[in-house]
Amino acid sequence: MKVLLVSATEAEIQIFSELIERFEPAVPWEIQICICGVGMVPAALNLGLTLSRIRPDLVLNAGIAGAIDKTLMPGELVWVNEDSFYGFGADSPQGFISAFEMGLISADEFPFQGGKLKASLLPLPLQNQPIRSVKGITVQTVHGDEAGIKKLKAIDHTASVESMEGAAILYAAARMGVPAIQLRAISNYVEVRDKSKWDIPLAIRNLNQFLHSVFVNP
Repeated sequence: MKVLLVSATEAEIQIFSELIERFEPAVPWEIQICICGVGMVPAALNLGLTLSRIRPDLVLNAGIAGAIDKTLMPGELVWVNEDSFYGFGADSPQGFISAFEMGLISADEFPFQGGKLKASLLPLPLQNQPIRSVKGITVQTVHGDEAGIKKLKAIDHTASVESMEGAAILYAAARMGVPAIQLRAISNYVEVRDKSKWDIPLAIRNLNQFLHSVFVNP
């Protein structure tokens, strides 16, 4: 199976990237890497350009994320089975109105389903991994103040994690006709911003250890 491993930054998958330079991927995997850049626009554009040149069987978006759900632990891995573009719409005196509610786009216009972007089914070799499946949101601005977090929970109380690229990658892959899944490692909680509480090294280490365990058999 040809897998395009997509990450926003080199740092998030550097350990694994260096590993597959020295060892062949385990059967049945064939791995290629795309560093798509940080944020929704670079992610969608660069993935789309890559998929116009190559045709993998699967896009795997791997990276770190913030946890809205406080039952998730720092360093924990999650499959994001559903994602959405947070704040896609308009503010009003009555509160937020989504672009779907405004009639700008149908909530079921491909590739949306009920206004959400669904990840593909996990390939069989990944289905039995003891990793929780959660819902996510994709943001332009990472939440880090009380007012923003309160608004987030009022608009979407179902999301467990936030990233800056996830929904864009699912959208671009779907439009290019390629199945896509999203794997995230928790680096911090979505709370009043305090980077001293973040553990990016732990998240990156756990993410890369998982990729190693699944895709490489030295």
